[in-house]
Amino acid sequence: MASVAGPIIVGYDGSDAARQAVRTALTLRGPGAVVTVVHAYEVPFQVDVYPWFSDFRDTCSEVAKEVLESARGVAGDDEQAIHYEIVEGRPAEVLARRAEELSAQMIVVGSRGMGPVLAAIGSVTLRLLHQAPCPVVVVPSSAEP
Repeated sequence: MASVAGPIIVGYDGSDAARQAVRTALTLRGPGAVVTVVHAYEVPFQVDVYPWFSDFRDTCSEVAKEVLESARGVAGDDEQAIHYEIVEGRPAEVLARRAEELSAQMIVVGSRGMGPVLAAIGSVTLRLLHQAPCPVVVVPSSAEP
């Protein structure tokens, strides 16, 4: 596969497939291209409805920071070429929106992440395929970059 000259978005959830997606994006990155690793997380609507859930939003944010920090170990130290973002929202929508905002040339995701349903392709990846403004590369966890 040829190298990608423009921005690349990587959806990251800490799974083996997501780690492989980061490696694949870095392999596909052309000279000067920036890889943006995005961890999107949802906070249940009950947090805004019931006052006793108020601390849960902060907990979700802290967990998101820990998940995204694990991507740094996969990606290495090239801070010029790699950006990291945490965004609250539905993952497929967040990835599609960020790809549009950054004029990404590609989104790279794992075939399935940390979701509870075992399937060949995860629900976030499936939704993203219908919403993405650019090509989506789906990487299985066992794939070599």
